[in-house]
Amino acid sequence: MSRHFGTALPQEANRFSVSGDRRALWLGPDESLLVCADQDAAELHRTLCTQLKDQHFQLTLLSDALAVYELNGPYVREILAKGCALDLHVSVFLPGQCAQSSLERVSVTLMCEVENRFRLICRTSFADYVETWLKDAAIEYGYSVSNRLK
Repeated sequence: MSRHFGTALPQEANRFSVSGDRRALWLGPDESLLVCADQDAAELHRTLCTQLKDQHFQLTLLSDALAVYELNGPYVREILAKGCALDLHVSVFLPGQCAQSSLERVSVTLMCEVENRFRLICRTSFADYVETWLKDAAIEYGYSVSNRLK
């Protein structure tokens, strides 16, 4: 995987690895999520399918199904904690960790990039709701949340 994707699949639960703009997330013992730039997705899918054809795997292209938000700032953990049941304290949810959870009734995947920077992944069908919720949750801190990453 390292040779074709740029980073190895994490071997430890709820961790992710990074290479440039690519991320490989551990979602379960036999489930990973590979994240890359939209313009690279189709070619990467073809390459991996070709290179891994002799191995047991399932690879599904989800580019149009998921939205990714980058959230950062000194209060990002407090904002997310308003709607997420995970313990997001800085001593518990560390950089390099990821987890699937819910954010105000929406299934999400959270990745802690650095202490006060997260990536939030959700289905595109819930993206408007999540974005509106994030903006509302951030009002008391004077924040605005940037648009989805493309």
